[in-house]
Amino acid sequence: MRGPIRFCAAVARGLLLALACVSASAQVCSPTGGNQISLVFINGVDNTSLDYAFSKLRLTEEYGMTYLDTSGRQHEVRYPTFYNPTHGKLIDLYETVFMIKQQYPEWDVDPVALYAAGLPASLYPDWVFPDLKKYNEYMAAALATAIASEVAQVNAAMRDKMLLQLAADASVVVVSHSQGNLFSQALYAAVHDALAERDRDALYKMLHVAPPAAIDQSRNTYITNTGDLVINAIRVAGSRAPEGNVTVPLLLDPAFSGGVDHLRHGFTDLYMVRGLTPYSGSSSHEGIRDALEHYMEAVSGANDDCVAVDSRSTWLEYHDLPPDFPSSLGPVMFDLAAHGIQPGDVLELSSQGSWLYSAYWGNPGTAVGAAGVFQAGGQYVAASVLQPSDPGSAAPAAPMVTACSNVIVSDNPADFLIPDTAWSRVRVPAAATHLLLGVPDCFHGDNEGVIQVAVRKVTAAQRSSN
Repeated sequence: MRGPIRFCAAVARGLLLALACVSASAQVCSPTGGNQISLVFINGVDNTSLDYAFSKLRLTEEYGMTYLDTSGRQHEVRYPTFYNPTHGKLIDLYETVFMIKQQYPEWDVDPVALYAAGLPASLYPDWVFPDLKKYNEYMAAALATAIASEVAQVNAAMRDKMLLQLAADASVVVVSHSQGNLFSQALYAAVHDALAERDRDALYKMLHVAPPAAIDQSRNTYITNTGDLVINAIRVAGSRAPEGNVTVPLLLDPAFSGGVDHLRHGFTDLYMVRGLTPYSGSSSHEGIRDALEHYMEAVSGANDDCVAVDSRSTWLEYHDLPPDFPSSLGPVMFDLAAHGIQPGDVLELSSQGSWLYSAYWGNPGTAVGAAGVFQAGGQYVAASVLQPSDPGSAAPAAPMVTACSNVIVSDNPADFLIPDTAWSRVRVPAAATHLLLGVPDCFHGDNEGVIQVAVRKVTAAQRSSN
């Protein structure tokens, strides 16, 4: 039998904070060294294993075997093989229109010009397509042939291989080209449940190159050449492929400059060519190089600060505890300015690890999570209200309400919860100089254990990549 009842250490308003043992599935941050990054390439259809090797080699040229992040940590980069062996041809769509052109010689529009425009067939006047229904039937059949070959078998093999990467605590950046984007999206769905909410956002990124179908643009970046004849053909056929967002200048276009990629679709022959817009970007849109760099930096955790927090740490005050009850510790003081953080900045916070409570009473339990509160001029201040335009994608931090039984404890209306296995987001209030860190509990003095809290400043670049 223990003394005062330790009831509900902390609750989000209306939501009980569960004090259950939850194991973190991946590392929040690595203060002593860099984590491993797996840079995965998934090719499109009709690529030989040699074609795949050349494409993967091109990515290897970007980073080699190590990546140095902006905080000076070095990360091992691995390039696991995720070869897509399917042989349905997306270029069949392009070839199909020539076949239809022969059957319907009255068509007056050059198929190349048609695909270069990339508009849906429904937008063209009737005289362009005397039999629009027949055209759509041809194109739909070609599209189905192009993407349906061996998909289930390839998905299963890729899923198992990706789970091995995640089991090794690797951060993952997936670069997929053409039909490979269908596999990358199916792959993410297959491993989704193996990723904690925090890790889906911070440790797994996807860069889509020339996607032939709709993608989740809220969390993923894509690069498509406006003159990509294969993707334009698919769009004409009715696919919801995203619109082109980078344009190769006419004088540099492989179709006109003696290059080999007359379809303007190849990964190594167009999209990864240094000096061309899909790779280098433009004044209005980033290219593959910058998008990939943002993702590598994001999964490296370079913007994370790891803070060790003793579970005895708190800013709360107690009264009427037993005379021999162990003393609590003051909160961990995180100096904002020393870490390049200013009022108005948006932070994302996450915790890792567990701690024991009720050791004093002889029946310890296990809890997870952390808590924080801002300080300005020696006073506690609440976080500023997040605005719709603020960067970051994590949920706003939930307020912490301390409710204890059989003991008097002062609640702090300005403090908030920092979740385990997820990120929460706060806006630094005006004049704040420190972020105080502790754990959500009532009687901190008898706690045992140290957890890690990750603090990262969110930038506009990170917002586009989350």
